[in-house]
Amino acid sequence: MLNRLKISARLSLGFGTLVLFSIVLIGIGAFGLNVADKSLAGITKQLIPANIVATRAKVSLIQSRAAQMTMLASFGNTEAIRKAKQEWDSHQVEIDKAAADFVAYAVTPQNQKSLADFKTFTKDWRDVLVPAMGKLDAGGYASMADAVQAMQPADKSYDLAFKLVAGIDTTMAEGSAALFKKVAQAMSAIYLTLLSVSPS
Repeated sequence: MLNRLKISARLSLGFGTLVLFSIVLIGIGAFGLNVADKSLAGITKQLIPANIVATRAKVSLIQSRAAQMTMLASFGNTEAIRKAKQEWDSHQVEIDKAAADFVAYAVTPQNQKSLADFKTFTKDWRDVLVPAMGKLDAGGYASMADAVQAMQPADKSYDLAFKLVAGIDTTMAEGSAALFKKVAQAMSAIYLTLLSVSPS
């Protein structure tokens, strides 16, 4: 059938086919780039910043525990106890700031619940520690063992808060890795498609 067409008609048909082929390739490429762009935006604007905030909270919790242990180890040394308490207070500011910053990334019901639970756990933790630390500073305990016993009920709330924020940290990291994998797979599929439909 093509043999019956004039050369001009054949050229026109070939040129039209080439234009159509180019449009298809451009469309596939644009779609793939759009998917990749959205995925990368989710990683850079949501998952990575949220992961950083969760890590900040985790580090501040660890530093708070260290300051608490320093206070207990400084039993009888008022100056050292007060210095450790100041450090503990500064870490509480960082914990609250991290919780406030995480609000912007708590876009799912699960993340919102985790944030609310974290605030509850840290409040319960402080409700026990703050009075005990004040009494320790005032020399109100007969021995270090008494101070340790007074602060011990706070451990459960601390452990819950730490476990929660560590879980958020891990979940965010896994989510970032999963998105990177999806982007890589999408780009690979696009390139394979382009190669498969390319004229020999």
